[in-house]
Amino acid sequence: MTVRSICCLLLGFLLSSCGPCPAETPEQPGPLPQANLPGSQPSLGPTVTAPFIGKSIEVPLGPAPTIDGTLSDAAWEGAYVETMLAGGEIYFLQDGHDLFVGLDAGVGGMGSLCVNWGDRVEVLHSSAALGGRYYQHAVDDWSLVEETDWCCRGGRADEAAETEWQAQLDSYGWVSSLYNMGTRTQIEYQIGLRDQPVRLAAVFMSMAGTIHAWPPDLSDDCLDRDLISEDTPETIQFEPRTWPQLNMK
Repeated sequence: MTVRSICCLLLGFLLSSCGPCPAETPEQPGPLPQANLPGSQPSLGPTVTAPFIGKSIEVPLGPAPTIDGTLSDAAWEGAYVETMLAGGEIYFLQDGHDLFVGLDAGVGGMGSLCVNWGDRVEVLHSSAALGGRYYQHAVDDWSLVEETDWCCRGGRADEAAETEWQAQLDSYGWVSSLYNMGTRTQIEYQIGLRDQPVRLAAVFMSMAGTIHAWPPDLSDDCLDRDLISEDTPETIQFEPRTWPQLNMK
């Protein structure tokens, strides 16, 4: 057998042993993304509501101090005390029926408390007379809903003045000392407690116009000078969620 014959036989054998090339397998599509249908959303954890920014304070229980414009150590013994912006101190005490708030700025001036009960803010003014401006929460602001007459200019000097004083407490649930009582640099408030949480911000404005504020980071219209100095804005901006909440032990 010639060399050529051997090569032909070998070539034929190789060709016969190779099968056809396998067909290319088409790529299979991956799973389709899940549709955003109700009930098929991924879990994002519990819904978180806006946090309460202001802190919470436990107001000590003790005997009721006499409202006379003097924050004596004996009358306010055991009170919770904090420092106000621009100097001075604020005191808190309660006797189970009333909340007592004392402002001591070290200078003469007027006091203004912003007291929040639910969707209502009551602005309690104390200078030579007492007056209240009461605001209700609206959509974008707070609207004036009630304004009290100025009262109690006589303080507690005699029986007639004491009667007017008591009528103020009975009608509106609060009283305070006046500028012409006590030291003239200190103001004492008595506020009847209610079946609601209470939050509070306080301002003492000196005769020179310096504002002593609490909490120290207060930034809403409790600082409005017109509001502090006896004017009555029809609408105003309050942020009571930033004010400390007062808890009664």
